[in-house]
Amino acid sequence: MYFSVADTENRIPARTRKISTYTNGRMWIVWLALWGASLSKAMVGNGVSIGDILFGCAAAGCFLHLISQRHVGVFSIQKWSIYIVLLLMWGLVGGMFASSYSPFTFSLQEFWKAFSKLTFYSVGAILLGSYIRKVDIAELGGAVFNILTLNAAIALYIYVAQLLNQFPGMQLPYEFFWFGQGGPLAFGKDLVHWKIGENISR
Repeated sequence: MYFSVADTENRIPARTRKISTYTNGRMWIVWLALWGASLSKAMVGNGVSIGDILFGCAAAGCFLHLISQRHVGVFSIQKWSIYIVLLLMWGLVGGMFASSYSPFTFSLQEFWKAFSKLTFYSVGAILLGSYIRKVDIAELGGAVFNILTLNAAIALYIYVAQLLNQFPGMQLPYEFFWFGQGGPLAFGKDLVHWKIGENISR
């Protein structure tokens, strides 16, 4: 049995693995965005969290990288972005309507604060979505897996520390994870709010 040259030419080529457009040096943007989601509750100021800062840095990195490209189409808007634009328009129209006709107390200042945060994350999501479309799916999946694994390990550590803290001389530090919950730049109370048969807040 033998293969002719024609058989070789007509054979379907093997599917090659997609090569990432970005090197590992570019993955820091993805890592910042993922860490921003993990640390979104750690407040450093009124309405500003560590997560906001990290996500903002990731969005800025996406923007600087995208505008540095010279080839055509790098700034093409994804189709799903229209839904984000519609969400912003709905929020703006709804806020204007509520400020004029709502029977409930409406704070225009609080509305603009909330709308600015929504706009901030919407623009960041569009930029990040345009950026990661060229990231290899295996690298992206690996980054997500590592972040989730680390978050699970932190949650397990907090649980073990809370159990051990019931015994004298076995206290483990974990207050850092409550950073900002007691106010800007302050540690919050321990979130052990339960015991069997009673509800105790420390």
